[in-house]
Amino acid sequence: MAGVRKQTLSGLSEVLRRLNKEIDDIELHTREGLTEATLVVKADSVRKTPIDLGNLRNSAFILVTDGQVDNASPPFTGKDAGKASDDHSKVISKAQGIVGKGKHRFNAIVGYSANYAFWVHEMPAHFNFNSGTNKFLEKALLKNKNRILKILIKHAKLK
Repeated sequence: MAGVRKQTLSGLSEVLRRLNKEIDDIELHTREGLTEATLVVKADSVRKTPIDLGNLRNSAFILVTDGQVDNASPPFTGKDAGKASDDHSKVISKAQGIVGKGKHRFNAIVGYSANYAFWVHEMPAHFNFNSGTNKFLEKALLKNKNRILKILIKHAKLK
């Protein structure tokens, strides 16, 4: 009887090892899918972002749970470049404190660190931008919602 019990336990540990490997694979692919989806949104929103000096566009970043920031040190220009860089570091720090703390295991943020990003984003539609548009991030999300879902579904499948 003791031999049967030991064999069962060793079989159980192998099952648990394989299960943990599958969970790790799922988590890796989930993270990859979130990263790909957020890069799509970021790229499209940056194309729609109004330009003055380019600092607003340069302040765009993504952050995915347990991942690296894709734009940790952007090139800011102009007399406020130093402040923009400091603000960017602070926003990234705050975002890192938020990601992973929600009720879901994986989270992602697409954001802009420029202190005026919100106001530019919320400008009225009739405002005359030299380039770009208002609601640049919102429009990128809405335009790409089906593509985002396809990316997440593609990565959700076990490989």
